[in-house]
Amino acid sequence: MDKDRSTSVCRENLCGTEKEIFEGLEKRTAHLIELARSVLPSDIKPELNDAPALFERAAEETELSRLPSHGGENAGFFGGAVAVSDRACLAGYIKRRFFPSLSLDGFVKKSEPPKGAEGKIAYFKGPAADTAFDIFAARINDPSILYGHDFASVCESVYYGKAQFCILPVSSSNDGLLPGFYATAEKYELTGVDECSVTYADNETRFVLFSGGVPERKGGRRIKTEILVPHDKSIKEIVCAAAVYGADCTGVDRLPAEFGTSDMLTFSGSPERICDLLFFLYCEQINFDITGVFENEDM
Repeated sequence: MDKDRSTSVCRENLCGTEKEIFEGLEKRTAHLIELARSVLPSDIKPELNDAPALFERAAEETELSRLPSHGGENAGFFGGAVAVSDRACLAGYIKRRFFPSLSLDGFVKKSEPPKGAEGKIAYFKGPAADTAFDIFAARINDPSILYGHDFASVCESVYYGKAQFCILPVSSSNDGLLPGFYATAEKYELTGVDECSVTYADNETRFVLFSGGVPERKGGRRIKTEILVPHDKSIKEIVCAAAVYGADCTGVDRLPAEFGTSDMLTFSGSPERICDLLFFLYCEQINFDITGVFENEDM
């Protein structure tokens, strides 16, 4: 057999093997869901806070831990990925069966601005911040300004109902991530709802528009979500679960110890896909905080 023919055969065999792997995983998922359907009661109406216990019950009664991929010295990376995929599929089945109406709104804080605060944007004045205000103001109905004397004061304006939004810088090309501003936003229970980048004096700064809650979305569009998870949780497993649901991990940042023991993960996808991922984290009892939910026409 000549070299070209041998190469062609090897490639065909490789493609065939890959097809068999994916077909096998699809069959595995189908078997897992059928098993979960048979072991879980059909006559219960659980509350959302019952989901972690229901998830663990399903994992135990389907005996996932006895599968070779779920433990043992020979599981390896591939086995670990398959194990995460199994648990992600199981959580997805539980969500569809018992919580079909659950949406992203079930995980994000929602609030209406106090009377008189509608459209009011608080920020600490500066050349780059002025430009960020102009960008955000163009996206808001009837915007107005409330200047603050420092960054904490603009957050306080939202927290105490004097403004609907505030602007904070969260990263720059010169300094990278600015975790102190995320810590400030978290202190005042704020969530990012919009973002923009401004270049001034050869430094590109990313600004986030924070609010006390996430406004209603128009639906259907992809969103970007930033979440904080504890350092001790496996990023690899969370990213693997996101891939199962069709959500893309687009960023991973580790916050310095002085700002807590958290990693910031950024995901993009449809609201439904992001909701699936958050439900999985909830079922796995992985504490998470949503720091921002952003819509972007260009995503």
